[in-house]
Order: sequence, then structure tokens, then C-alpha cells
Amino acid sequence: MKRAFMAVLLAAALAAAGLGAYALLTLRGARTVVTIPPGSSAGEIGRLLQREGVIGSPRLFKALAMASGLDRDLKPGSYRLRRAMSSPEALWRLSRQAPEFVKVIIPE
Repeated sequence: MKRAFMAVLLAAALAAAGLGAYALLTLRGARTVVTIPPGSSAGEIGRLLQREGVIGSPRLFKALAMASGLDRDLKPGSYRLRRAMSSPEALWRLSRQAPEFVKVIIPE
């Protein structure tokens, strides 16, 4: 009886670990498109990235952007990013890559 209980407990633990690993692997690296509106500050961009699951800490993102001076290099537009990126990686990508889509309005 004790042996059967231990076998069930071990199977449950392995199943939980496998499910957790699957969730981490599928969420991390999942691509998403983030659209940064014109006039957004580094803090607003950090909060947007957190809502989209790209970064964990908008405060760290803003602090890094301000300390490095890259806050002036952040431009509006749509960017393809991965979920669960580090703040430094997200900042580097947003400051070094051109947006994929930029909304252009041509008046008639």
C-alpha cells in the first residue's frame, strides 16, 4: 500500500514538473507584436511591454533606458518581440531595430 502511494505521488510530481516545463518552454520565446504609440515615454513603454508579457519589470526597463540614454532612441511603431525577454534585451531591440510597421496617414 505504501509503495503504491509513493508510486502515485512520484507520477504526480513528474507530471506536474513536465507540465510546468512545457508551459515555460511554450511561453518563453513565443513571439508577439507590440505597438508603441507616438509620444510614449520609457516608463509607458515599459508598462506596455509588461502587459504584453515581454518583460517582468517596467521600472527596471525605464531605469536602464534613462541611465543609458537609450530612452531618446525609442521610436513609435510595431515591433516583433519574444515573451519573457530580459529588460536589457528588450531595450536593445527597441532602440536598435527599426519598427516593422509604421502607421502613415496621407490626407486627401
